[in-house]
Order: sequence, then structure tokens, then C-alpha cells
Amino acid sequence: MKTTHSRLWLAITSLFVLSLACSTFAPEPTATPLATITNTALPTQTSTPRPTKIPKTPTVTAVPFGTAVLNDEYEVDIVKVRKLGSVYADNSHQWFANDGYLFLELGVKVTNKRGTPVSITWSDIYTFQGRGTKYYPNWGGYKEAEMGANLNPADISFKEITDGDEKIKYSEVLFLRVIWTVKDSNPSKVFFGFGTSPLIQVIVD
Repeated sequence: MKTTHSRLWLAITSLFVLSLACSTFAPEPTATPLATITNTALPTQTSTPRPTKIPKTPTVTAVPFGTAVLNDEYEVDIVKVRKLGSVYADNSHQWFANDGYLFLELGVKVTNKRGTPVSITWSDIYTFQGRGTKYYPNWGGYKEAEMGANLNPADISFKEITDGDEKIKYSEVLFLRVIWTVKDSNPSKVFFGFGTSPLIQVIVD
């Protein structure tokens, strides 16, 4: 009987020691988070203006923004002007202008006066400042429309323009959303041209 009690006491003592050891060395429970939030910074890039070749010299005297220009081929009207601090081309890339520069966004409406479909390249859509080099857009988008249509160019999606020889074709009306990197001269005087049309002067302050 005494042996039985001794064995029972030994078993209880062993369980107590094991329990104490588990409470001492077992890892603390880890709370499971409801969500993991990762902040991914957008890569910032600076844009580089790209020069454009102009096959014909348009009218030297520019008209002020707000006045449509026309010749035998086009009627061109800048319907929207915006100065941008940065450009979001997609959800992964954001561009900032270098010091001394700004981004100029133009919304343009072009009416075909030829009577036949028009094909024009990005290099034929340009800006320049002073007597400087002519540049086609860093970013651009377009939408073809019928005669008499009115669209908001700000609703047109755009992309980075890397090929100035890429062609744009339209029959009646073309709406453009185009963005350039220009010098920040405060105010900045910019001349806009579309193909052989007369120039339009835009002043950005």
C-alpha cells in the first residue's frame, strides 16, 4: 500500500513539474493581424522633352489662347489649359518636373477642313518657347469624334509618347489631351502648333 502511494505521489509531482516547465518555456501566443498594410512608394521620374521635326513653317504671328486658328487643312482651338505639378501615367509611375520646369497640359480640338481623312504624327503636334527647339508631347491621348461633337479632353486617357512618328488618323474632328515639359519662366510663354496650322500662344503663370 505504501508503494502504491509512493507511485501516485511521484506521478503527481512529475505532472506538476512538467506543467511548470511548459508554462516557463512555451512561446507566448501571437495575435493574428486583421490586415497587413504595405506602403509602396511610387517611383518618381523626370521627363525629357523630345525634339520634333516640322516639315513646313507655319504662320509666324501667333494668336492668343482662346482664339481658334485655321487654314485650308485644319481649324485648331485650344479648349483647355492646365499647369501640373506632377503627372500620373498609371498606378505605378509618377513624374515630377525638374527644378525650373513645369508640366503644361493642353486640351485641343481639331476640325478637318480637307474633306478627306487626315493622318498626322505626334511630331507634327508641338510646342516651343522663344526661338527654342520644337518638341512633341511627353504624354498624349486622342479621341476621334463627329462634326459638332463636344468632348472634355480631360476625360481622354493618355500614354507616354516615345515614338514621334506614330500616326494619328481621323476623319472629321479630333480631340487631343497633350502634356509637355516646359521652362517655368513665371510667366511662361509657349507657342503651340498642329501640322501646318497657324500658331497659338499660351501664357502660363
